[in-house]
Amino acid sequence: MSYNMESVLEGAISLGIDYARAIDRIIASDCDYSPALVKVVRLIARRGGSALQKDLSDTFAITMAAMSQSVDALVKAGLVTREDWAGDKRQRMLTLTPEGAALAKRVDRDISRYFRRIGSYLSRSEIDQLGSILSKLDKLREINGDPTNC
Repeated sequence: MSYNMESVLEGAISLGIDYARAIDRIIASDCDYSPALVKVVRLIARRGGSALQKDLSDTFAITMAAMSQSVDALVKAGLVTREDWAGDKRQRMLTLTPEGAALAKRVDRDISRYFRRIGSYLSRSEIDQLGSILSKLDKLREINGDPTNC
C-alpha cells in the first residue's frame, strides 16, 4: 500500500491529539488536579525532583505569569515548594514534596501501562521503525526550526 505524506502527517497529528487527550483522562482518573498542573509535577520529577520556574515556563512555552499561577496552585496543594534560587534572587527553585513525588510516580505508572497496552499491538520491528521515523522527523524540525521553513 502506498501512502500520501500529507495524509500520513495529518493522521499522525490527529492520533497525537487523541493520545494526549487519553493521557489527560488518565491524569483526571488518578487525582483531583488539572492535567496541566500534573504535567508540571511530572516534568519536575523527570528533572530529578527540582527545577527552575523559568525553565518550566520555557519548556511549556507559557508566560512567567501563567507559570506563577500554576506554581501557586501546586504550592497551595502541597505538591511543590518554592524557594529563591541562590544563583539569582529573581529565579525560583521548585522542589517536589513527598506528595508531589508520589503523584508523579503514580501517574507515570498509569501512563506507562497505557503505552505498554498500545505497544502490545506492534511488533518489535514496527516499534523500531516508528522510533526511527519519528527521530528523522524530529531532526528535520530541529534543522529547520519553524515548520513553515521546510
